[in-house]
Amino acid sequence: MDKAKLGITRFFTGYLKNLHKLVFINILFAVPMTIFGLMFYYIRVLSGINLAFITLAPIIFVFPFFAGITLFTRNIVKEEEKIPVFKTFIKGFTENIGKFFVHGVLLYAAIFLSYSSITLYYRMAQSNGLFYVPLGLVVIVTVLALFMFYNVPVMTVTFDLSLKDIYKNSALMAFGEIKNNFFATLG
Repeated sequence: MDKAKLGITRFFTGYLKNLHKLVFINILFAVPMTIFGLMFYYIRVLSGINLAFITLAPIIFVFPFFAGITLFTRNIVKEEEKIPVFKTFIKGFTENIGKFFVHGVLLYAAIFLSYSSITLYYRMAQSNGLFYVPLGLVVIVTVLALFMFYNVPVMTVTFDLSLKDIYKNSALMAFGEIKNNFFATLG
């Protein structure tokens, strides 16, 4: 019980102490997110094609910048004292751009396929109740993919693993830490 209180206290102390840095690093992340978001918004508007694959495309290009936030947050959790925000953000981005681009492509594919499958099976289930079975399976797979992506960024910036090992370990943690993943989702 005391250990849990200590963990919660450390969590809030670390984040509150670094709140101004967290705000700044999120502003740094917001710059490329805004640029790519507006770029694909105008592509969608000017082309007249209002499809989900264009709307979700910024995920691919923004995800490498997420490496900077992940590295910074990991350093806060490790309770490092002096964490330079901009330098850590750039270091996270430059050292992990390739792997995080691949993660972005896979995340984009997972979101797009999940969205398409859920909407398709939901519509089909309206006329035939048997389609609720594949709909339920797709929802379960989507939730497990979400749980995997909780671990993928942290593993990438922390360990020198191949992409295969990162995804294998993330899949194992999606199942092995299922209770914690549900709490993280609710949080």
